Amino acid sequence: MAFCQKGATFTKKESLDFQKWSGRGDSNARPQPWQGCALPLSYARSALPKKSALYALSPSSMQEPISRFGLAFLTGFRQSTENRSDNMPKTSEDLFAHLTKLGISFENHEHEPVFTVAESQALRDEISGGHTKNLFLKDKKGRYFLLTVGEDAVIDLKKIHTLIGAQGRVSFGKPDALLELLGVAPGAVTAFGIINDMPQAVTLIFDETLMEHAVINCHPLRNNATTSISTSDMRAFVESTGREYRVLKLSLGQAT
Repeated sequence: MAFCQKGATFTKKESLDFQKWSGRGDSNARPQPWQGCALPLSYARSALPKKSALYALSPSSMQEPISRFGLAFLTGFRQSTENRSDNMPKTSEDLFAHLTKLGISFENHEHEPVFTVAESQALRDEISGGHTKNLFLKDKKGRYFLLTVGEDAVIDLKKIHTLIGAQGRVSFGKPDALLELLGVAPGAVTAFGIINDMPQAVTLIFDETLMEHAVINCHPLRNNATTSISTSDMRAFVESTGREYRVLKLSLGQAT
């Protein structure tokens, strides 16, 4: 991850190097004022291998894989809060400690980092129960929603706002908002992320078809593991955060 210092200047060669690195032909490859000192996200994306696993030092001094699309945001966020440990996002270890304190049983499965539902389907024979996908959405009034549904659920994004009480059609939330509110990067979105949503700015909604499973599986705030938990214990976990949640029929059916 590269950052610049304010007031820094770039030589012509450095500017051309940035263009080559980014895969873009910008006439001015240096960061713009509105981008602060971090390189634009497009630069961070193109410099990384398609299926690489990136690591960032966590508050507990362990290295955790994160989404290749979230490194710039995670680095900037952690740097801005390095002197405010109370604002640091909780790690999987914090989550497990919280579950244990509540007396909730869970089983954690470590595996290679996965970034999409398709990549994670290879784990299905090893991990039983309902597997999830999560949609982090924002409506026109700036309200956020986290929809946790079955991995094969079909969601109509053009109409979902009528079911969840959103104002107007929804769009996907930005990665920086995802990190700020749920403490995770794209690729690791999970219902467990609400443990980081201290202002309770995100409305959590489960699909009722998913909640029919006795056990459901979610990432424990990182995408190189899957945590199995009973549906009733997931409800207990959510309630322990002092928030409400809803269970609605969100899906149109199952993808074929």
